[in-house]
Amino acid sequence: MAVNRLRRWVSLGALGLMLALPTGPRAGTLELPQPPCGAAPEPAYPVAAQARANALVLQAGQNTPHWSPPACTGWTAAGEHGYHTLVGLAGRFRLPAGVGPDVVLGRIGAISAMRQVRFWSENAGAWRPFAIEATALSSPDPTAHRADFTAEEMASGQPLYFLQRSGRLAGEVVYRLSVDRLGPDRLLVQTENVTPLRFMLVTLFQPGALQTVQVVERLTPTDWGYYILSRSTEAGTSPLATGHQSSYVNRADALFRFVAGQP
Repeated sequence: MAVNRLRRWVSLGALGLMLALPTGPRAGTLELPQPPCGAAPEPAYPVAAQARANALVLQAGQNTPHWSPPACTGWTAAGEHGYHTLVGLAGRFRLPAGVGPDVVLGRIGAISAMRQVRFWSENAGAWRPFAIEATALSSPDPTAHRADFTAEEMASGQPLYFLQRSGRLAGEVVYRLSVDRLGPDRLLVQTENVTPLRFMLVTLFQPGALQTVQVVERLTPTDWGYYILSRSTEAGTSPLATGHQSSYVNRADALFRFVAGQP
């Protein structure tokens, strides 16, 4: 019974910062995700700012290809496939003309606001909270709670830490976050878990097994592109976390909507 409950919890999307709705992103399994780092993004950004996000999701298996992470991620390509689960999602959103990336940094740094974010659970047929607990930390110590990060702190380039609990039966997880400014209108945000993600007494993801890169770049004076690439590593991921690809995509879409300021 515990295993069945565990699989149900995973199906509800318990993967921290990993993130298709009934009317949401299109998901596929043939192409390989490619963030906009030295190449055009795959999947591509939508043409219109209010269009659905485009998504790709792969899980390592007998017939799935090997994938090598782009250099901008800083990830290694360890393992037969280079991933256990791999998600790429590309969205487009609009900000007023003249607004810069500090607005986006402020949204990403508002860690406590993640408690209000919802994702669609296909298993439950309902909206579920992205996180039931979320707080910024002044150090990797899970008890070192502090106020949300400011845009200035986010832009400093220094490692920042935050805590998140994805579900009632899940343990708290500490994540490390860092921001690279790739230009005046381009940001890259990296996130990685520094403590394991557990469900009851079962470790689903070892430290460093959950990795996310978010790229935000200005496309026009008012339109911005958002790309999230999320990976769980082969060696650090439990077989119990296999399956339920829609949950991964739905959570990625929820994070995009949060950054884009969309309900």
